[in-house]
Amino acid sequence: MSSPIRNTHSPEPTTNPWGLPAAFSSNVQNANQNRRFSSQSRPASRANQTAPTGNRPPAPEDDGDVPVYTANEVNRFLEEASVQSLYHGRSPGQIVSHATSRLTAKDKLSPSSSNFAGWDLIMRELAREVFGNGAWFSMACTDPVQEQIGRSLLLATVDSSMHRSMLRHNNCFDIVTHLRSRFHTASRAKQMMIWEKLKNIKMSDFSSSSEAIAQILKLLDNFHSLGLDLDRESVGGLVLQASLETGSDLRREVD
Repeated sequence: MSSPIRNTHSPEPTTNPWGLPAAFSSNVQNANQNRRFSSQSRPASRANQTAPTGNRPPAPEDDGDVPVYTANEVNRFLEEASVQSLYHGRSPGQIVSHATSRLTAKDKLSPSSSNFAGWDLIMRELAREVFGNGAWFSMACTDPVQEQIGRSLLLATVDSSMHRSMLRHNNCFDIVTHLRSRFHTASRAKQMMIWEKLKNIKMSDFSSSSEAIAQILKLLDNFHSLGLDLDRESVGGLVLQASLETGSDLRREVD
């Protein structure tokens, strides 16, 4: 008789140790222990090793993307930074726009100089608000940023028909000197005209005393609109100037 066919490449199922649970758990523990010993004895990877830098020269810095500024550009940056700090981060254009936003068309200096006194008071207040000095326009300025702001304020607060004559001057001080010399003379002439009317009032020209008083008060209000407060000095000046003869040397000196 022929013998039954058997698997000659593996032991009998009853003698195979991998079929036993105890043998399997023992093998897992041995594998974990061998893996731990292997990781402890393995040298560190070269990628994780830090080479000593004592004998190695440092790598040169790459300045290819760093811009190079001139001295003028650096000074401009410093000026802009100081302006941002002084004016709370606002640009000169924003400062002028904010300062003039409350003004109306009537507040702008008229070519007829009828509101010169009021305009002059407004400019003093703007100078106090922006520069911290109400007399800023009465002195020369060496700060180019403040000069730019002041020039823009002047152009924004006068009638556009006067821009051409103002732009002929190099700085704010010269512009204001020009305006005051031009309009102060005109204002003084108007003051003298009102003074003459006030002196020559006759009751016979009015139908009642109340009408005459109303005219007198109107003339006095005109003095105020021209920037003249009728105190002792101003009235004395009007009397003195009115008493001078036309063409005399003293009259030209007073004028």
